[in-house]
Amino acid sequence: MITIEYSLEAKGEDLEQYFDLLRRKVNDNKSVLPQDCMNPIVMDDMMDVYGIFYSLTGDGYTYNELEKYAKYIRRNLLTVKGVKRITIAGTRREVININIDKEKIAQNGLIPTQIMMQLQGAGATVNAGNLDIAQERLQVTVNDAVQNENDIRELKISTIDGKTTRLGDIATVTREYSEPQTQGFFVNGKPALAICVSMNDDAVVSLEGVTKRFRDSSSRCGQTGG
Repeated sequence: MITIEYSLEAKGEDLEQYFDLLRRKVNDNKSVLPQDCMNPIVMDDMMDVYGIFYSLTGDGYTYNELEKYAKYIRRNLLTVKGVKRITIAGTRREVININIDKEKIAQNGLIPTQIMMQLQGAGATVNAGNLDIAQERLQVTVNDAVQNENDIRELKISTIDGKTTRLGDIATVTREYSEPQTQGFFVNGKPALAICVSMNDDAVVSLEGVTKRFRDSSSRCGQTGG
């Protein structure tokens, strides 16, 4: 993580230009990052002030389901005049855990390192060749061979004797929330999501239009918020 601090002499109307320059410089250096790195992201909303703040709860709903409805509400609220940006906070990150059975991998002549390498290879981006269109040549890549825990269970692991075994037969694959929980948002002790609304600099913060759209969106997706 790289933190940029602007001096107090920097004018507010010039900050967007500075951020554009920063994004270009970051993008220019993207190619020198290690192969498995995610694309760098420039977060330019750190100075936003959230003038309107909502909580979204739903009895019996998972974090994923709440986040789905929160994104639906955000899409509707962004159509309100004067709304600049909406941030959803309090979501939980999911992970896929693979618990290997030592006896089963020993029976198949496998070691954990072999399984890890084949898992990494299954999720790698593969060059599928080039596509020539008129005067342009486009590179075609294939990725996302593994999209969920079921795909991981079905992965074929090669053994030293040339045979293959299904990963789900030698390991338990489960989708769970990351532990320990690094972020969370609760309302009256119940898990919730925060919907934070920041307005344009020239907008007058008024709850009437935004709240009406929030209630309309919430009633359509069957959620409650306050």
